[in-house]
Amino acid sequence: MLHLFDGGANVGQTFDQYILEQPELLNARIWCFEPSPRHLHRLLEKSDELGGRLNIVICPFALLDINATMTFYEKIGDPLGDSLDRDRSAEKISKRRIVVATVSTAEFILGNTGLGDEVILKLDVEAHIPRVRGGRF
Repeated sequence: MLHLFDGGANVGQTFDQYILEQPELLNARIWCFEPSPRHLHRLLEKSDELGGRLNIVICPFALLDINATMTFYEKIGDPLGDSLDRDRSAEKISKRRIVVATVSTAEFILGNTGLGDEVILKLDVEAHIPRVRGGRF
């Protein structure tokens, strides 16, 4: 089986910009990861719109190197700038505190694919990733 993991799915732009233009992806399982609460409803709407044509799985959490919870920052005036990285969003961030789940990218992919499966990984994520000694992936 072919899997496409879309980290940072935002509101589903990858469908129109890439997936629908690639016939071989129309039979793939498409995993959409988006931790931003303000983007999730639009991503779900896009998924519903395409659901009859594509095998879409919505994952309302972030891909990272660890399973954890982290503060998520919404950037005021730039919804595409939402991030797990406070420094990246420091210009104007919302006062609202949002905590999101993160999952280990490697563990998630290994746990949801099988031997012989093909994997495409698209990452459009911003995060300060802590240095992990002895980590993998």
